This record gives sequence, structure tokens and C-alpha cells, in this order.
Amino acid sequence: MKKVVKFIFFSLIIFFAGSGVYGLVNKIKYSELFTVSNIEIKGVINADRQELSDLSKKLIGHSIFDKNIEAMLETDDPWVQKITAHRVLPNSISVVVFEEKALFNFKENNKCYIYVASGKKMRTTCDNINVTINGKLDSEKANKFFKIYTNNEFLKNAEIMLKEYSFVANLNGESIICPYNEELFNENYKIFVTKLKSRYKSIDYVDLTVDERIFIKGDKNGTDKG
Repeated sequence: MKKVVKFIFFSLIIFFAGSGVYGLVNKIKYSELFTVSNIEIKGVINADRQELSDLSKKLIGHSIFDKNIEAMLETDDPWVQKITAHRVLPNSISVVVFEEKALFNFKENNKCYIYVASGKKMRTTCDNINVTINGKLDSEKANKFFKIYTNNEFLKNAEIMLKEYSFVANLNGESIICPYNEELFNENYKIFVTKLKSRYKSIDYVDLTVDERIFIKGDKNGTDKG
């Protein structure tokens, strides 16, 4: 009987001691020292910065240890993929915004958009846009075009139409029909520029979409033959 009483006695001591420590820890965690008073926002390029700033201000006055901080940062902004909150002791939150990756601007049906890596289209203004889309274009081909477009400066000065199986670059009166395969494009374009183009007085179009074969229509050496 005495052993049972001792066991209960020591159990109560441990319980109250633990409760005291837990209460003390909570008191410290939710003290003014760890109350959020400073917020830094990183990663905003195309998302609505003002909206995200207003959203982040909701964290002011909460404990830096509050488990609901991430939930308080949820947004419907189409540019935002996710938001993370990094706690910086004693009273700061670093809000990091992960956005959709913008690829290129384009025009479709007289409206202008930004194509992003995930395949979404974001509305934008129609200033200085040289790319149009005609037909279906999946995100895989859009990403491939972006790589070719980025690595070939001359395309920045061309009028470009993206189609389902190829894209056409119109530059200085010449139409260049291009594949979405970057390796094939680079190989055929190099052959065209270094070996074939000089043979023609003028070129209507050149087709680079076929492996080991380039089709050219134009005035060959002034003979008016393709």
C-alpha cells in the first residue's frame, strides 16, 4: 500500500512540474519578445505585390511560433505557386513567394498573354510583342521554343508564328520554318547560313524541320529558280 501511495505522490510531482514547465514555455513563446513586428517579402516579380504585402501584414501581432502563419498567407493570385514563411528570431518573418516561370509574351485572337512554364496563359499588355500563336501549342513545345528563342538573338527581331508542329520566323522578307527540336534547329540553321544562303539572290522560305535535308524556295543565283 505504501508503495502505491509513493508512486502516486511522485507521479503528481512530475505531472505538476511538467505542467509548470509547459506553461512557462508557452508564456515565453507568446510573449511580446516573440511577437511578429517585422516582415520581409521576397520573390515577387509578376504577382500583385500590394496584395501580398497586405496579406503579410495580417501576421503582425501574432507569435512567431504560431502554427497558422502559413495558412494565413494563402492567396488566389494566379502567379503564385506557393508561399513559405521563414521565422527569423526574435520577431521577424521572411515571406518567400514562388511564382510561375514566365517564358515569353505572345498574341492570340487579338489578346496578349504571357506563356508560363506550367502551360498557363497570363493576360498582359500588347506592347512590343513579336510572337503569335496559331492553333494548339502544348507546354512541352512552348518550353522548347523558349530555349531556342532565348539562345538565338536574331529571333528577337523576327515576327514569329507558333504552330502545332513548327514555328515560322519572318525576318527581312524571308520565312524560316523551324522545328521545336533545338538540336535539329541549330544544326540545320548553321548549314543554311554558312553553306546555302549565299547561293540565293533572294529567298521566299527555308524549311529546317527535316533531318539531313533543307528545303529552300527562292531565286537561286539570279536565275529565278528555286
